[in-house]
Amino acid sequence: MRQPARPAGPEGGQAVLAALDALVHGERHARTIDGQLDDRDASTRRADALATLAQHALDCDGPDGTGVLPGQGGSRAQIHVLVHADTLLSDQPNSTPARYPGSNGLLTRQQLLRMACDADISRVALDPDGHVLDLGRTTRTVSTAQMRALIARDSGCVIRGCHRRPSQCQAHHVKHWTLGGPSDLSNYALVCHLHHHQLHDGGRTLQHRDGRWLTPHGYQQAAAPPPT
Repeated sequence: MRQPARPAGPEGGQAVLAALDALVHGERHARTIDGQLDDRDASTRRADALATLAQHALDCDGPDGTGVLPGQGGSRAQIHVLVHADTLLSDQPNSTPARYPGSNGLLTRQQLLRMACDADISRVALDPDGHVLDLGRTTRTVSTAQMRALIARDSGCVIRGCHRRPSQCQAHHVKHWTLGGPSDLSNYALVCHLHHHQLHDGGRTLQHRDGRWLTPHGYQQAAAPPPT
């Protein structure tokens, strides 16, 4: 007779709470625009911390170089997004929204650009009936060598007053590649998840630790007045 599955027990729940508390506590003194304290409420901090844990688990490699989470179809666990080329390359309001496969959840263009900053991009061309015409090779916008060089150069989030470590950061295209920005080291900045969201989703303007203003469309020099 098959025995019912046993719950993880209180130790599993305590491990989750301890990890969430560490992330939430570590971000209490995080800085946002113009050096101000992080303005997220407690529930938003906890939700963002849980998302950070999940993203970290997806990004981690096991001893054999594959993901630490079980994959599907021979590939490591990943987040997949379906998007039309015109949506990714154009900001026209009537373009087809991006979506997650098998889900009704839609992505704004700002969310899509943030995810595409550091992602594997695969081209799949379909005919009007949905049949695959062409399956292109997967390419990555940020190479492993570039990421190592970026970590060595920036040593963590570049936003003024932020002290998040490289493991809490992502590569950000200062001028996004859909706007003609090159995938070169000079056009990358290491930013934490919070500030990456603010640059893309919120359209915020943040100050680099070297004094320049980092905008959603590129740098503005420190000599210029703070953008409005």
